[in-house]
Amino acid sequence: MLKGEMPVKNFKKLGSPYYNVDFMANFELVYNNQTANPDYYIDFEPFNIPGAVWCNVSGKSMEPEISNGDMVLIKEVPSWQDYLDFDDIYGIVTCNGFRTIKRVKKGSSKDTFTLVPANPDYESQEIKKEMIAHIFKVLCAVKKF
Repeated sequence: MLKGEMPVKNFKKLGSPYYNVDFMANFELVYNNQTANPDYYIDFEPFNIPGAVWCNVSGKSMEPEISNGDMVLIKEVPSWQDYLDFDDIYGIVTCNGFRTIKRVKKGSSKDTFTLVPANPDYESQEIKKEMIAHIFKVLCAVKKF
């Protein structure tokens, strides 16, 4: 966080919307899909990015980079099928309802990505691109107290 700068929660649509939705820092099915309306907005000037949204992180596979209970600011990558920066952290939504946050690397074939956790207690996992519904770039993570 920038010195002297504090995010401000509001209902005036100032800043970026916050959705009470979990992205798992591991692979688990998520049932709380409450993406129709944001709970509130977070006005934090360095991160008021058009099209970006705040959401929660659950799980430990991305620790210490992103911890269980953190909030992340994500923005959808609409043309991920054409180009994706490897080695960056992304939120992945699969066609069968899983949401996870991992570092994305090149897969063993042109039809796959390798999802890499930061925590060495978890294994990398390859995923077929056809199983991915959406990809979101993780722009920042903040501790939620």
